[in-house]
Amino acid sequence: MKFLIFIILFVAIFSLSNAQQQQLPCYKCRTDYKPVCAQSIHGGPPKTYTNKCIMDSENCGKYEPQNTLLYEGECN
Repeated sequence: MKFLIFIILFVAIFSLSNAQQQQLPCYKCRTDYKPVCAQSIHGGPPKTYTNKCIMDSENCGKYEPQNTLLYEGECN
């Protein structure tokens, strides 16, 4: 019985620790021009991206999003 409880706890802890370390996915983006304006989570001026997919591709392999979408369209 103790062994079964140990296994259940081990699986639960392993699942939680593994879920917290998931890297964000990488995307293959089209080059359609549908501009979006976004800002880095680290500050700095807003930046216009060709489309939302291109903006999201900057997160490739990272653990948290690097940009916040401000609005659709070019940055002013």
